[in-house]
Amino acid sequence: MFDRDQPLILDDPPPECSESSFINIRFPSTLEKKSEVLEKVLKKLEDIGWIKTEADLLQIRLVLDEGMVNAVRHGNKEDESKTVVFTIW
Repeated sequence: MFDRDQPLILDDPPPECSESSFINIRFPSTLEKKSEVLEKVLKKLEDIGWIKTEADLLQIRLVLDEGMVNAVRHGNKEDESKTVVFTIW
């Protein structure tokens, strides 16, 4: 059963997911690091075929950037001692 008070962190892909399409990222809670990580994630998504067009890239970039910025600014209050964790599959 899922405990709402405990973070859900997946270190291994779920059974229905291939390992090549599983991305689990942790990074220090800074906007500078967010930008670096965002570019790496977008490259990985292109490599595995999730981004096929410029429109895909723009839409996925917007969603990921917004989520990461919200995690850094609102979730972690830009506290560099905290870590942002997100998983895509």
